[in-house]
Amino acid sequence: MAAPLFLLSPEIFCQIFSLLPPHGVFGVSLTCRFLLEVAKTNLGRHKELAQKHKVVYLGYSVEMDGLLSPIVYLDMIESNPNMAFYPRVVQMLEYSHDQSDGEGSADEGDMFEGRDRERGIMENRKGFRESVEACPYLTEGEDLKWKTAISENGDDDAALALLLSMLPNLKEIVIWIHYRPLPYTSQMVSRIAQATRLNPERTTALSKLQSFRLGQRGDTDADNLRFFLPFMELPSVWHIAGWRIKQEGRMNEDEDTEPIMSVTYPNIKMIDFEQSNVDERAMQELLSMTNHLSTFAYEVDGNMPYGVAFAPDVMVDALLQYSAHFLEELQLVVQPDWAIVEPWRFIMSLRLFQKLRTVEVDAEFLCQRDDDDDDLPDDMGSLVESMPETLETLALRYLRLDQIDVLFDGFGEKRQQRLKSLSKVILLHPDHGNRNAHLIVERVRKVCEDGCVELEVFDERGGFPFYDAIMKIGLIEKPMLCENYPTNWD
Repeated sequence: MAAPLFLLSPEIFCQIFSLLPPHGVFGVSLTCRFLLEVAKTNLGRHKELAQKHKVVYLGYSVEMDGLLSPIVYLDMIESNPNMAFYPRVVQMLEYSHDQSDGEGSADEGDMFEGRDRERGIMENRKGFRESVEACPYLTEGEDLKWKTAISENGDDDAALALLLSMLPNLKEIVIWIHYRPLPYTSQMVSRIAQATRLNPERTTALSKLQSFRLGQRGDTDADNLRFFLPFMELPSVWHIAGWRIKQEGRMNEDEDTEPIMSVTYPNIKMIDFEQSNVDERAMQELLSMTNHLSTFAYEVDGNMPYGVAFAPDVMVDALLQYSAHFLEELQLVVQPDWAIVEPWRFIMSLRLFQKLRTVEVDAEFLCQRDDDDDDLPDDMGSLVESMPETLETLALRYLRLDQIDVLFDGFGEKRQQRLKSLSKVILLHPDHGNRNAHLIVERVRKVCEDGCVELEVFDERGGFPFYDAIMKIGLIEKPMLCENYPTNWD
């Protein structure tokens, strides 16, 4: 005789399964063949929705379709709680219209149309007050502040923070800001990290987050390096990336913010900043918080409308102090226009790194001379003296003819003893302003042949490279964005 459970009609099962989250339906389908057949319809629907909402684009823009405000997506979750389980990536592509006033902002008509829709949602949902009260990461005294921010002010920052607290399966967050970091989002992420540390066994929001990316849209003098700190606190996050990140002076010098505690985040394995200008002291602070860094990629932007002293030797010293036993990949370059960047003073030596396999640097950093400093030894710039024994691949950007003798001094004779693991040298855009760049290639090729090392060359014509082309050629393999996530991460 069939069990009473199996006497229920398929329609009732479908109604029951519709109330279950995706992993709940999947678990039930594994119990027996009968429930597997009944659950197939729901599993197919969950799979379709999961693919559709794998990447959620939030914000306002007249240039892109498919953008939702955080308030609209909160409404979708209120209507169907399963919507919280689908997103793997959230991109906040625009500040809200009441905070955005520059490049990419929506026009006035679109702003009011979006705001009218939000007003209707907030009236129906009573300002999401129940969601705020149910949020486990807020205290009773704080919920009034958040209710006011969302229901009365329509603050996208507070709505985004509340939304993130409901998404347990996120792998990546990408936020583009205009003028200031998001205080509500920072506070919420910090609270979630604190709850995770206090109870590691408990499933919390953002417990699967691996990557956080921050981008700066438009020109601004606002410092934004501190915004990474709450995300670094999350134990699952191993990668932070930034575009046009700016920081003048130390992060602790801002009187309006709390001082940064001396803590370390061994979970951070990769830091990747592009077209950025970060003060050397602030970078020291950031690197002091990581003691297991395996990849560090930094591109200084000489086009930004302010000058921050760029000292690659200071960054290398900080990496040596905190991650000398772990660093495997290093990219330290200048975006191809350094008219504003202040000159560096010293020469880098990477000899003391114990696991460094891949290096991509401007040739200038390895052989620049300071005529006023007599303490620098003459052979400081040679590769056999300044590169670690573990080096396998070396990429030199913008190598000039006059730098070859310095860098490759003793290369043929000492390479087997000093750089026995080196198998490839790559020239990226050799002397891009010189029509005789082929002479550089010929000389380096002869040196590499004598040292039994493979040579690979990009842009032998010496044409001035575009930024996009350079980043595609970059050696450091960076995590894929959004839709291109490896399927096994899901």
